[in-house]
Amino acid sequence: AVQHWPANADPPNILLAEQAAQTGEAVVLDRTACVPLISRNRVLGVLDVQSTRAYAFTSENVKILQFWLTSWQLQL
Repeated sequence: AVQHWPANADPPNILLAEQAAQTGEAVVLDRTACVPLISRNRVLGVLDVQSTRAYAFTSENVKILQFWLTSWQLQL
């Protein structure tokens, strides 16, 4: 697993990532959005996106992340 985050950011929220992986649904909490990467009905990983602003992610932001991951999943 690749884990990289800037010094001024929080580390990935493991509990949110696990919830996204288990449910196959995006999870948003405060400054973090976790979106599962699914291929052939199997969760391959979770994209953990963070912001320095509280409540930064809207449902539209999550849809964009899901669309981006869906297009990337087609390459797998």
